[in-house]
Amino acid sequence: LTLGFVFAMMFARSGSRPNHYGLSWGRGQANLGLGLLFFGVGWPVILGLFALVSLAFSQRAHPFQQLAQDNLPTWEWGLLGFQATVMAPLLEEILYRGILLAWLRRASLIGHLAIPCATLLFVRSALVAVDWDTFAFTYNWDKTIPVLVTVVLVAAYGYAMYRLARGFRLSEAEAYRWQPGPPLAPLGGDAREDADKLRESDESRWRRWGEANAVLAIVGTAMLFAARHPRWPDPIALFPMGLMLGWLAHRTQSLIGPIVFHALFNLTAFIALYGSVLTAPPTNGRAETTAVRPSVLGSTTSSMPGSQLPLRK
Repeated sequence: LTLGFVFAMMFARSGSRPNHYGLSWGRGQANLGLGLLFFGVGWPVILGLFALVSLAFSQRAHPFQQLAQDNLPTWEWGLLGFQATVMAPLLEEILYRGILLAWLRRASLIGHLAIPCATLLFVRSALVAVDWDTFAFTYNWDKTIPVLVTVVLVAAYGYAMYRLARGFRLSEAEAYRWQPGPPLAPLGGDAREDADKLRESDESRWRRWGEANAVLAIVGTAMLFAARHPRWPDPIALFPMGLMLGWLAHRTQSLIGPIVFHALFNLTAFIALYGSVLTAPPTNGRAETTAVRPSVLGSTTSSMPGSQLPLRK
């Protein structure tokens, strides 16, 4: 339903079809091979970085790990596997690398500033919990380090924007549009030679700006992608993964490679989760369903009279 809503919204807004933002099989075999190659190279790097930061910071249980403790039936395991290895990579790559990355390359200054604001908004909920009934604020001080890491990353993104605007000497109007003026059209007559030189200079400046702004867009989408997964310390490892996925989508102009990379990464995590459940020692029920007679003081109902006596035949 979410995927259908995204397709319908994009078509109604701009007439865009899935192939317009990279969901096509053009050069499919080459893009598929690049996705496999990036997975083979990036998987040990991402997992090694995650293992390294896990030594320094405590790790919270993933919701899938909590679900796995509930003795799920086979069909629910199949549903979780489909969600993790098919739908999540497909939907996230369309949103982040297909739509957001392409939009950010053409966005104005306001659009670029919205990315760090959204990133800070995601991590704000991890640091401050608000009880709207009493308007009480609760600070989770154990989330201070993740928030500080995100703030440093957002500050670096802002500094990169400043350096980019200063390096290309953008005027106030160009900085607001977040792109230099268009190249001059060719002229005729005596001024043609000077105009051609000026136009070539403008075209070179335009191309260099497009390449630099594309790199900035890749960083912005990777930062938002990492912050959208708030389970610490996942964002530290997912940020370089977002960079790889963004660069692959930018170079191939296709989502086939990023989807394959993302799906294989989630598949390995899901196999590890399922294997840990299969090899876990059996447990005799859960605390919530254990047939133990509760105490009268510790429950809202008392035991039925005579329930402790043996049953009659």
